[in-house]
Amino acid sequence: MSFWHPTRAFPDLNVSPNGLTRDYTAGEAISANDVVSLHTDGKVYRASSTYSNIIGVALNTASSGGVVRVLVMGVATVVADGAINPGDPVTFATTAGRVVKYTGHSHTPSLSTASAVTGVSTSTTTVIASVSTTTKSFIASISVDRRDFTTASAITSITTSTKSFITSISLDRRDFTTASAITSITTSTKSFVASISVDRRDFTTASAVTSVSTSTGSFLTGISVDRRDFTTTSVLSDVTPSTASFVSDIGTDTGYTTDASGYIRHTHGKTTASAVTGITKSTATVVTGITTTTGTTVVANVTSSSGTAVTGVTTSTGTFVTGITTAAGTTVVANVTSTTDSAISGITTSTGTFVTGITSTAGTTIVANATATTDSAIASITTGTGTFVTGITSTAGTTIVANVSSTTDSAIASVTTTTATVISGVSTSTGTFVTGVSIGATLVRVLGVALTSATAAGQTITVLVMPSRI
Repeated sequence: MSFWHPTRAFPDLNVSPNGLTRDYTAGEAISANDVVSLHTDGKVYRASSTYSNIIGVALNTASSGGVVRVLVMGVATVVADGAINPGDPVTFATTAGRVVKYTGHSHTPSLSTASAVTGVSTSTTTVIASVSTTTKSFIASISVDRRDFTTASAITSITTSTKSFITSISLDRRDFTTASAITSITTSTKSFVASISVDRRDFTTASAVTSVSTSTGSFLTGISVDRRDFTTTSVLSDVTPSTASFVSDIGTDTGYTTDASGYIRHTHGKTTASAVTGITKSTATVVTGITTTTGTTVVANVTSSSGTAVTGVTTSTGTFVTGITTAAGTTVVANVTSTTDSAISGITTSTGTFVTGITSTAGTTIVANATATTDSAIASITTGTGTFVTGITSTAGTTIVANVSSTTDSAIASVTTTTATVISGVSTSTGTFVTGVSIGATLVRVLGVALTSATAAGQTITVLVMPSRI
């Protein structure tokens, strides 16, 4: 019968009375009973915070590069670096190669956060919510033989100015109530008397300017004179140079001649040019100023040209009607015709919905984001007026009107408005919440468990060697 032995699986392991051992190369000087760690270069070093991968206890002393036998599992003797009790897990100490009681380690968490809406606040403004009008009657048409009348004004037009308000809000979630604001106005019109024409009437007149005539006078536009006194000075008017000839070229023989003595002579051709030997100049006189002698006539004749300027204005006038008077007992007006124009008789409005309030469920986030669009509401109304007939007066004791028939209609006399409050802006406040947590993956290597105690650093204890990572 045979039994399994660790050396079968790990031929480099050795069995000693105290446990399993294995040989390593020392990366530095190591003493017996030092706790050692296996480094990435395959060598062992005294265990410390720099070399924390504990694998066992050195059983012999070795210099750097020497062979050291390490107890990797079993019972060994080590040096404590502080107080240790039996049963305490032990790990590397501040002093390399020694052990201390393992008291645990911490993992540093890191948080990621984001913002959430914690509240919503709104600002408001006022818009016109409704328009109500009161009306007053005016004469829409009159058919009379003759009459005197006075006039007054009726509303003929309305213009409006607008102000913006929020018409919609886009939110992730919210409860709200709505109300109506005026978004447009339409008007209807009625006719009133705009003018009257009659066959005949007596009237008084006043003058209005119908034309303008002007008289003109002459003014000087230019002067030309025969003579004036002046001072003169001389200026250079021309230059005259004097020249002399010089030889510029000598040519070849021009032929042979015999002089009176019988000698044969020949000549050479030559060319000449002129050079300036002197310059003379003449001067001319120019006018430099004009002066006069007191008491003398310095100008013999003056002729001038003239243009026309307006010197006076006269106007002619035309007459226009300022009033109507009648002769008692006579019919001064035979027929009356009138034309009409339109006055506003009513206003209708259309409304749009806007947000008036937001309610939420306590403790819940009801709005994450808010965007708003705006529209225009009527902020003011201005009116224009036209003239219509309001009454008829007569001369006491006389019948000045033969027949009167009239119809009436209503014109707007006043406009009143009511207002409502709408949300003009939405602002939110936010708070931070945790969206994720990550924990640092820090592990610590321990040698094993203390079998005996130590009360101070430097004392030797027995340890059950079981290297592990926690």
